[in-house]
Amino acid sequence: MLENASTNYDSIKIDGANKSAIEVCKQRIIAVSVIFFVVTVLISIKLFYVSSSGSVIKTEIINDQLPIVRGKILDRNDKILAVSLPSYSLHMNGTKVRKPIILLAKLSKIIPTIDKSKILKKINDQKKFIYIARQLTPKVAEEVHLLGEPSLDFDIESLRLYPLEKETGYLLGYMGFDDKPHAGVERSFDEKLKQGKDVKLTLDSRLQSIVYDKLKDGFIEFNAKAAVGIIMDVTNGEILAAVSIPDFNPNLRSQHKSGNSNNRVTMSNYEMGSIFKSFTIASGLNENLINLDSRFDASKPYEVKGKIVTDFHPKNRILSLKEVFVYSSNIGSAMIAMQLGMEKQNHYLIALGLNKTIDSGIKEINAPLFPEVVSEADIVSRSYGYHISVNPLQVIAALAATVNGGKYIEPFVVDDPIYKKRPSVQVFKPEVSNIMRYLYRSVVSDGGTASKINIKEYKIGGKTGTASPVENGQYNTEKNIVSFISFLPINDPKYAIFILLDNPNPHKKPQATAGWTAVPIARDIVREMAPVVGEPGLNFNMTKNINKEAILQ
Repeated sequence: MLENASTNYDSIKIDGANKSAIEVCKQRIIAVSVIFFVVTVLISIKLFYVSSSGSVIKTEIINDQLPIVRGKILDRNDKILAVSLPSYSLHMNGTKVRKPIILLAKLSKIIPTIDKSKILKKINDQKKFIYIARQLTPKVAEEVHLLGEPSLDFDIESLRLYPLEKETGYLLGYMGFDDKPHAGVERSFDEKLKQGKDVKLTLDSRLQSIVYDKLKDGFIEFNAKAAVGIIMDVTNGEILAAVSIPDFNPNLRSQHKSGNSNNRVTMSNYEMGSIFKSFTIASGLNENLINLDSRFDASKPYEVKGKIVTDFHPKNRILSLKEVFVYSSNIGSAMIAMQLGMEKQNHYLIALGLNKTIDSGIKEINAPLFPEVVSEADIVSRSYGYHISVNPLQVIAALAATVNGGKYIEPFVVDDPIYKKRPSVQVFKPEVSNIMRYLYRSVVSDGGTASKINIKEYKIGGKTGTASPVENGQYNTEKNIVSFISFLPINDPKYAIFILLDNPNPHKKPQATAGWTAVPIARDIVREMAPVVGEPGLNFNMTKNINKEAILQ
């Protein structure tokens, strides 16, 4: 009976509010475990020194004054994301070693990772200072001490730990063996941290874990080259989650390589494709050039000064504005862009921060590629996300302005007044946001390219984007950059969820577009995150600010 119960227990799945509670408990357990570990280490160190009177172990502590401990990095709920703990560094004076072979054999039993041949060579060369191992625990250091070897000595150094490991690797950066910060928040706020002051982020570690898990699953399932996932509060610009894959574990020093500094959230620029139609349509609405009654002739390809524009899913008929957005018509977007013109198009893209480097609290960022528009063909290309290359953090902030009442708010990841007090920019009229919410919802609910996120529990709006990457100066139509922006809840948006996959390669080629890859990942994230952030489900009221009749009135 008990055996059966155990088997059944293994198959239990926890969802919804219960899972939220479990996540809270999990965070509390992590916090308590870290505190317990810190206290244990400190007690061990104290006992170690008390028991080692007259031994070879030394300390740099003078007059009982401990060195300043590097500040912690915390999430928005004060959960520990990075913390410094004391550890031991073991070194040797090669001129004092009497029986090197025997000594190294004993050391290797305690510290199996040491390179005996390398150390032996340095002993034979009579080196006075030879590093044996770093960041040893008090238990391991005590075992070495009990060898009673006078050629060995210890120093205390700081061990930086990252409880969420790979989930926050790129965002936080890491501390190297040289005790210098490399990348991320560690580097950006080094001065504050090394003064012993904590740095608090806008990040919610619960959401970070959800995005990481679902994005990693999708990255593997769709055999992608890379993946990005971001959650942003559209009302204030706070980044609640930001994940870049491939990832790395900052706790593993062997993974601290220059190649691992490529945080694709801020450092990789992409031509985003059709999600740029959001900007084109919102700009046209704001200039009163178009409205929901506008019609566009997509019955045949559209030619602009020698450039032929076609639709990926052609309807070969007259399309309404809603249909242009729902079916992601390049032809309709190109026609709107031509009405808008070069000057106005540039005005809106610049107002949305798509031409500048964003200061979010992360120093590692690439400037966007915002080439000069020299022809009408360039205007058309930009209308559906080509001829302009931006990073994911830029695009989620710009898209947020299409639904939050029209305000562009520069995004940030560090909870600091220098970011929170920055003024917003009113780019679109509030009524434009109202119409855009209706259009985003239609893409999900009316058979559009994001229908796979049309789940009954939550009402969501969004827009897909699929683009071919540039390789060797030409577009490679055999590969895709796919992306998806979604908003929750769509009647009064609070959260933006952005997903990007670089060259997903599922077995069935037609399923390499955003609707088949990025959209399901976003759907899974929404199902997990909504109960955590307290979003209502079945009682959702879709009548507020979303129905077409209200818009037309």
